[in-house]
Amino acid sequence: MLLLFGLIACTSGGRVATGPARPESGPPLSVITSITVLADLIRQVGGDRVAVKPLVPSGADPNTFQPAPRDVVSVSHAGIVFFNGLGLDRTVRAVVSNAARPELPVVLLADGLPTIESELTAVDGSAGALRGNPYLWLDPRNARVYVERIRDGLAGVDPAGAATYRENAAGYLDLMSALDDELAEQVATIPPQRRKLVTLHDAFPYLARRYGLQLVGVVIKTPGRQPSAQEVADVSRAMRQYEVPTVFTEPQLDARLLKLAARDAGLNISTLYSDSLDQAVPTYEALLRYNARHLVNGLQ
Repeated sequence: MLLLFGLIACTSGGRVATGPARPESGPPLSVITSITVLADLIRQVGGDRVAVKPLVPSGADPNTFQPAPRDVVSVSHAGIVFFNGLGLDRTVRAVVSNAARPELPVVLLADGLPTIESELTAVDGSAGALRGNPYLWLDPRNARVYVERIRDGLAGVDPAGAATYRENAAGYLDLMSALDDELAEQVATIPPQRRKLVTLHDAFPYLARRYGLQLVGVVIKTPGRQPSAQEVADVSRAMRQYEVPTVFTEPQLDARLLKLAARDAGLNISTLYSDSLDQAVPTYEALLRYNARHLVNGLQ
């Protein structure tokens, strides 16, 4: 058993501290998570037995968002918390640490999974430390592990719903497996010499590896800050070198400088989703389909 913040019982994988069972006639189990993508995965498994609240709202950057004091109330009534881990949830952890009951189970969904190391850039622009990139769910094979851990976590605090969670998870895992194969076929239609990926933010190494893309340029290597003119210039050179036709931004990030540079260079601009859902892309399934479509259209 691990300890998170020195306060909260935390586990990864399928072992979760067991809490009081949710009465069949009672309210839904209150579940707290960090980002909207994880909230959707939890809803797919929990169905109407859970009420999920992401602390980082749609359209916000989890690397910089600061939760409001009112979020403390929701955490204090939660039955379980799911975080991604690997630094992605650091801005919301203080809220949970300050508000949570000592016995509140916290599951780190990425804990123990193999990671791709990303190099952080220091404030002065020099190379910084390496860390495990946290965006594992953009490879659906990792998202399947997340779903299994969500299933086990919910069953641990709501044993009466265990059969429901198992059934929901099994159906969703089947859907994810079929969708993963479908997306791989779509991306494979991109000519091999054009499978080069340039992104604003370092969120897509797992997506690139899963679908056979070469990640040749990332503008922002440190989360939560704006790109410098030098970083944009470096990526523009890489795009010309590799003859990459499109640079991909994200809806929740400010990409004005990059868009100006891309237009000046005659390059196309498209969008990929990583950690924030919205009305146009409201589910994880929709996110995967959207990304595959825009990759194919942008790189053909």
